[in-house]
Amino acid sequence: MPEPTQNSGTSKFPHWLESLLASRDDIPPVVTFATGAPLLVQLGLVGTITPDGLRYIARTDPDWPFGPGRQHPYIQVGNARGMETRVFLAFFASGPARGGRGLNRS
Repeated sequence: MPEPTQNSGTSKFPHWLESLLASRDDIPPVVTFATGAPLLVQLGLVGTITPDGLRYIARTDPDWPFGPGRQHPYIQVGNARGMETRVFLAFFASGPARGGRGLNRS
């Protein structure tokens, strides 16, 4: 994959993902944990992830960009917390692989 580039703000966003988003009209401006999980899989940014997996990342990853005291606030969408899609995707497009199944502890 190409290297991420520095765009507006401090979000790193790869050119290939920018091009993909520009070529599609089905990407929402805001995602929730429930809508963001399948979008990540659909775009190939993770192999598999659930809304609960996203919530876990949000609680435990110190680089998570959303929430009080973070770079980007959550956007209230009904009873759900929404996130700006571009920032959300940039988080998963740059940095270490996230998502997928945890350790098999059987």
